[in-house]
Amino acid sequence: MKFTKLTNQQAQIKPFATSAVNFMGAFILFISCLCMFSVIDGEFPLVPWAAISTLGFCCTFANYKIKIDKETKNIIIRAKSIYVIKADSIAFADIRGIVVDEKLFGKRDYRLYLKLVNEDRYILINKGYKNSLEKVANELSSFINKPIYKTYER
Repeated sequence: MKFTKLTNQQAQIKPFATSAVNFMGAFILFISCLCMFSVIDGEFPLVPWAAISTLGFCCTFANYKIKIDKETKNIIIRAKSIYVIKADSIAFADIRGIVVDEKLFGKRDYRLYLKLVNEDRYILINKGYKNSLEKVANELSSFINKPIYKTYER
């Protein structure tokens, strides 16, 4: 996880895992291209090749970003690949606080979510290490001036 302050009014959170997925997708595409050009006697398995190539394209262009904009007072969450998978926007006024929570059955598995005014939870990062999520939560909290709740310290 990396919290990057772009300007005084904008910041973004980007997980490191997306670059590994992008590399894996490019590798899968490379292997599928090699398979396409190494066909002998015209016996080409089209359906498996198309499935593997589609997986490679989706992984290569996968992206997940959380943008924080003080001008519009919104947190914008976008997950996309070849097409947009998820696009949400949460206003600062709807956020009660930022929560770092330990998963119920996961050892050393933590998550970062927003606690909303109507007592809903909005998960920003579903899996991560305690120290990195605490660091991101502290930077996000200071950027949008909301409190942090750590549920594992009870």
